Amino acid sequence: MGECVAHGSPEFSWRLVLAPPASLETVVVHELAHLRVFGHGPAFWAIVARQRPTHLADRAWLRRNSHALHSALEPIDPGK
Repeated sequence: MGECVAHGSPEFSWRLVLAPPASLETVVVHELAHLRVFGHGPAFWAIVARQRPTHLADRAWLRRNSHALHSALEPIDPGK
């Protein structure tokens, strides 16, 4: 739903506007943490946890609902 690209600018899927604000905020914090720590090691997760103590629950919501977010507003097949 997000990525921090090589030039240092986080990019996000527009579908995040459909997620609960807490999950959206966790994705933003996650990507901004990559500006300080590359990878997903303990130092990275410490930054995320410090800023978003609910990050585990927020990420769980995203895992459970990512399919619905990715299928949002897909073109409807008129033949169906």
